[in-house]
Amino acid sequence: MSKTMWFVIADGAQARIFANEVEKSGLKLVTQLKNDKARLPGAKLGRDKPTRVQESANSGRSAAEPHVDPKDKEKLRFAHQLGGHVEEAAKKDKFASFVLVAPARAAREIRAALGKTARDRLIGVVNKDLSWVGDADMGEHVQGFGRRLRQPRVFAHLFPGQPVPE
Repeated sequence: MSKTMWFVIADGAQARIFANEVEKSGLKLVTQLKNDKARLPGAKLGRDKPTRVQESANSGRSAAEPHVDPKDKEKLRFAHQLGGHVEEAAKKDKFASFVLVAPARAAREIRAALGKTARDRLIGVVNKDLSWVGDADMGEHVQGFGRRLRQPRVFAHLFPGQPVPE
């Protein structure tokens, strides 16, 4: 079994996965996933004019809203792609546990897309957008999650030299 903990930093259109091993200190970028379509305006993803429907009471026609916004559809597609990637890595024992860091809506969609193996290794979700943080500074941001996730001792092993909160 791997002693590696992953930090999956994501939003609706991109994700970076960092690894931290107990024997080593610091985060290492494992992989990066992107869905450039999810960053485009909704009008460029689907129809620019809404579909038309025939009224049953009279001969008028009116615009109908699509059931799913094209941008939301792309974000959901990306969440499933990321969930599948994490599930495959869990089945191959590439990590022992992981923390998902994403805005609330993206976190819900990613969690729903995880398989059983990955869900069993999820130790916590932090509803925060860290997609703007650079790779070199990510360690400073995630080392404080131990107290938030009520797992301070685990994080003390991952980030040696930092005080362990009680």
